Amino acid sequence: MLKLPEATGPAAWWLTEFEDRWPYKAAPRTCIFSRDADQGEIRRQPIIRYVSSRWPADVMVYTLTAVVVFPPLCRRVRRERARG
Repeated sequence: MLKLPEATGPAAWWLTEFEDRWPYKAAPRTCIFSRDADQGEIRRQPIIRYVSSRWPADVMVYTLTAVVVFPPLCRRVRRERARG
């Protein structure tokens, strides 16, 4: 997409991520990087978040509710209009 020449970089790119969980209040400027003897690939476990809602997400629930509730409601409204 950037239209760079083929020789711009390696054929396979790698992204290195550094997770720093050090409490900086204890030592605010001490950070040392060192190469690990094992240079194998490490992947994170997937982050799965389950989300719930008070309302059903399935449209069929709303459709069945409409089929059950609206016909009697419409009949009642028609009867009251006819009376009055």
